[in-house]
Amino acid sequence: MKLVGDRDLIGRTVADAMPEIPRQGFTALLDHVWETKEAFHGESLPVLIERPDAQEPDLRYVDFIHQPIKNNRDEVMGIYVQGIDITERKSFENKLHILAHESAHRVKNILAMVNAIVTLTLRSQKDKESAIAAVSARLQAISAAQTTLLDGGTSLQSDLESLIKNALAVAVDTFGNITISGPKTNISEKAGLPLALIFHELMTNAIKYGALLKSTGKISITWFKDDDDMIHIHWSEIGTVNSAPPEKKGFGSALIQRGLSFDKRNKVDVNYNEQGVSCVIQLAAAL
Repeated sequence: MKLVGDRDLIGRTVADAMPEIPRQGFTALLDHVWETKEAFHGESLPVLIERPDAQEPDLRYVDFIHQPIKNNRDEVMGIYVQGIDITERKSFENKLHILAHESAHRVKNILAMVNAIVTLTLRSQKDKESAIAAVSARLQAISAAQTTLLDGGTSLQSDLESLIKNALAVAVDTFGNITISGPKTNISEKAGLPLALIFHELMTNAIKYGALLKSTGKISITWFKDDDDMIHIHWSEIGTVNSAPPEKKGFGSALIQRGLSFDKRNKVDVNYNEQGVSCVIQLAAAL
């Protein structure tokens, strides 16, 4: 009933009961079935449904069957019409598609991070035993960080400094050229997980392409809260090997840009300049 709502359909034409339907070409489809005597099957067709109590039309997705009803002389006497609202299924499929892309992206990032960290760790150790111990410790740290991100954020700290240090723990321990400083600041529970994912993404990009790719690179993370209870976080990379913006924005860029979009006051701005990559995050403070 989500398609028609509480409209009275009995004894009325489609054009009279639902005038928005002919405007979208569906009546023409019926005419085509009548004229050609051939059935029509349509999958996932978008249909805009107008509601009396809504300013904007409701977008639904429908599987249609238009089957001509013929007599024994092969004349069309009517058309059997069936429409199945698959909007919820379509939404679920879209979410699965996004989840698949996110999973593939995260796996690639983890492998790139493991490769960079293991390589640097092996170079910095003097003997086999210490190298094995250091690599094992850092792999465990990576595993712990992934568990934190995947548990829905329940173990993420509300303190901004603790959250940043937890998200960047592996990089701080491995590279050592990362500074984190700012006043004690609490963040909302809702912002915890997306903010941790953003820092994790920035860290991974720095390892793969940015300041952490070379020993001369540095990263500085600072923040402050203004009089309007807005938190301003600055991520600055210096000594980036390639600070040119990517030719094509991938899933990671979308994650950084949209992660905090649940509040219209939140903003994320990523810049690429001669000094390196910088990211400025504007975040509504916890109440």
